[in-house]
Amino acid sequence: MLTTTASPAISQPEIATSANSSQVPVSPAHWLSPALDCAYGTVSALHRITRKIVSSPAQTFIFLALANRCITPVNASPHSSSSVTPTTMGSGPSVNVPSAPPYLPPPPEPGWMATLTSGHPAYRDHERPHTANRGSSARNGQPDMGRVTPPRPENRCIEKNLLPFYSGPRISLACPGKVLPLDQSRNVQHEYLQCGRAGYSWTRYPDPLDEAAWHALKETDPDQAVQWLRDLPAPRYEGILYYPVNLHWRWEKCQLIEDRDICGTVRVCDQQTPTEQNRRQSDTRNCRDIARSCYADIAQQGHSFCSMGKLVYSVEFVKKDTPDLHPGQPGDIRRLANGYDLLPGEKERLSVSNARSPSGQLNPSLNIDDPKNAYQIHRRINNLWMPGSLQCRLNGFDNVSFEVLTDRRILSSPPNTLCFPDGDMSSAIVWGGAFDLNGGYQSRGYPCGLIVEDTASYIFKDLSLSTMSAETSPLIRVQLYQSTWLGERLKSTAYFDDHIQLLVDPVPDNGASDTLKASTRYQLSFDYGTGAAIYRTYLPGLIYYPGRLLFSPEALSFEDYLAPDSRYTFKVTMNLKNMPFYFQPCASEPAAPDCQWYALWGLFSPGRYESRSFSLKSLDITVTTPPQVELRSWQPTFWEFVRYAQFIAPLYGACKVVMAGN
Repeated sequence: MLTTTASPAISQPEIATSANSSQVPVSPAHWLSPALDCAYGTVSALHRITRKIVSSPAQTFIFLALANRCITPVNASPHSSSSVTPTTMGSGPSVNVPSAPPYLPPPPEPGWMATLTSGHPAYRDHERPHTANRGSSARNGQPDMGRVTPPRPENRCIEKNLLPFYSGPRISLACPGKVLPLDQSRNVQHEYLQCGRAGYSWTRYPDPLDEAAWHALKETDPDQAVQWLRDLPAPRYEGILYYPVNLHWRWEKCQLIEDRDICGTVRVCDQQTPTEQNRRQSDTRNCRDIARSCYADIAQQGHSFCSMGKLVYSVEFVKKDTPDLHPGQPGDIRRLANGYDLLPGEKERLSVSNARSPSGQLNPSLNIDDPKNAYQIHRRINNLWMPGSLQCRLNGFDNVSFEVLTDRRILSSPPNTLCFPDGDMSSAIVWGGAFDLNGGYQSRGYPCGLIVEDTASYIFKDLSLSTMSAETSPLIRVQLYQSTWLGERLKSTAYFDDHIQLLVDPVPDNGASDTLKASTRYQLSFDYGTGAAIYRTYLPGLIYYPGRLLFSPEALSFEDYLAPDSRYTFKVTMNLKNMPFYFQPCASEPAAPDCQWYALWGLFSPGRYESRSFSLKSLDITVTTPPQVELRSWQPTFWEFVRYAQFIAPLYGACKVVMAGN
């Protein structure tokens, strides 16, 4: 009989830290018998394990429990190799076992490591190790906390997958058939679908209508004229929105971080050396807590395209009920018989979207920009019977409809019904003669006026007479812009109200009516009246505003003609006076209380701002001046220098004061 005596040093499992570590020879009897017992127990329980896996696949931890009987797991750290080699049941054959985080740090070691954890030295004065190098700050009596070697990072990463031993690709549960990227599928915790935003917009214009024929019918039979408008089809729009359905998931990445809350802290104290005055070791030391580094699970967000969704929409404007019209009553506007009607030159911008932002729930909406009426928008979901209606789902399909009801007419910006004569921009410029630099006369010396055509002047006049008992008239604004390397710069502005010259007598539209005319042409002159302000520039504000208390604005301005061989743009907009539907600027109602000096000329009335009281769209007329014609004097150059000096002088003075103080 072979008898062996096991050494107490190898009675417990030991970890082989390297391939070159020494092995203690032992008898095969110490490991062969336990290995055979483990194999026999595994084969005996094989049929029960198989039945358990088939009935309850989720309880696959049986494999882990079985492995624990035969193999002793060890902790691992990212600093160690991918697998370690433990001994099995003593010192027998070794097997590779994956690392099993989290890593538990060993207890503090004596000596210098005890100083890191407790803050007190573990050595006596004559046993203290020398950690500072020659010439270091600690050797010269200064703290040397920056040279302390940090402790080894711990591994706090934990595998949370349902099948820990499976490392292949992961198939998405929220988007069937979608395989998650392998580098973004660790510890997947939550998957969901999110629909991207999609929308479509269009412009609604007035319904096609023979204005002259309708006006003639209104003069003879007003009720029949209203019925004509009521018989027109209501505006209706249909379409399909396609939007992306994206897959989002949360996963975790094991990475090295430095965080006090997750990794903890370590206390580090400096070691002072004796000074020249006192050769004994000082008992006072500076200590601080340093955040430790560790490997931890950091939440990440992944996203990928999944499928396309479809939203079918329809928009319909609903006519107002007949009792709401009150024919023949004061304030009745027959031209707006349906409620949603638009007048010539007006337009509304409509847009449909499936959601305001990417979301897991669809929220179809209809938006109307610059509305002319107060609307009530009702939404109806046509597929509520479907499960998951309006939910962001794979290959989603929904059907929604909008009904637009009109309450009343509201104030809005006026339309711009001006256009080029005969559709040609060059015919809109009136040139004036001037002498060039060589003394020759140029018939096209400078623009002295504009000619514009109003296509709906008599329509609005008839409408104002039926609503306000006052005839409307246009207020035209001309703004002169100069092209610079920084873009367009506003140079001057002129208003035309009473100084509009009627060029062409209105012509009846095919003889349908004697009072309603097709269009009207206006000439706007820059040589006299209010139009002369287009070639005048106000003095710098440092002089203009104090002088405004004594002088008129014209007296505080100077002539400033166009520069030779330069590009300018005349932007023409308009306002309709005596129209109850549109904002009115202070230029059209200067006697209004909120337009007086004590109200700062309409500063506290947003409806008086020219950005709202004039048409939003302008008629742009571009012109290039002749290169040889120079009509400017010395004043533009001088006052331009003063204009910049009024800003530079205070800045220069402030800099001088600061420099003198320093």
